[in-house]
Amino acid sequence: MSTTTNQGQNSDFKDFTFGEGDEGIGRKEIRASFEGGRTYRVSMLNFPGLADGTPDLTQKPRFTAADTIYIQNVGYIIAKGPEYAKFAQDGIKTRVGTVIVVWPTDKAGELAKDRLKEAEAFAWMMTGDRYSQILNVAKEWPLGQHDLLLACTKKGKGVAMSPSPCKENLFAVLWAKKDSDPRVKALIDKVIMEAQQIIPQIPREIGRPMTVQQIRDKIAPAGGGDTTGGAAPDSDVPDTAASQAETDALVDNILG
Repeated sequence: MSTTTNQGQNSDFKDFTFGEGDEGIGRKEIRASFEGGRTYRVSMLNFPGLADGTPDLTQKPRFTAADTIYIQNVGYIIAKGPEYAKFAQDGIKTRVGTVIVVWPTDKAGELAKDRLKEAEAFAWMMTGDRYSQILNVAKEWPLGQHDLLLACTKKGKGVAMSPSPCKENLFAVLWAKKDSDPRVKALIDKVIMEAQQIIPQIPREIGRPMTVQQIRDKIAPAGGGDTTGGAAPDSDVPDTAASQAETDALVDNILG
């Protein structure tokens, strides 16, 4: 049976069978999460050509965004107009999503040499302010050529994040080796497949559509009272980059 999207009924559903179109089925989490006290190394992956399996790293990465509100115990809701602001303690805010590869590292952000095959693609959801920080990095360090190190620190109940550039992009290094090493190709193919599965889910990760009345019905307390949704969780996350020669040696050691 060929894979088809069930467009006639609901575009949120698709048909598949064993080994055809079932990639990503059973994966519990597609959204990247970051813990305080750790530094993460990530490669941007949502470049033009990703859908065809050939991301063009010479281009700029792509993002998706929408205005949202956050309601405690409900989640992020697409804000379709100013009337939605009254339901959120911190008002309407832009929420941005893209796709990244998260590389296995130790707490300091150094690549885990024996765990490179554990790299996974994830959706990265961020605030508009976080996007602006990444944009500032990208102005000097194109993200098809450089990874990001995300230094995360605890901030109240959430996490603050400080992004900085690496000297190289590990995905690009591996991409250049994929035709000469089947083990590298297997890793590249895996994360590209994961990313392709994530892309159509990003709008749902940004927020879900609800009417004003649906929100009222969802959050209205039994005895009346405050119906604001509370503040959004504070979910924001330095650079110890290796040289190109060190990275090549690292790849050889891991996969050789």
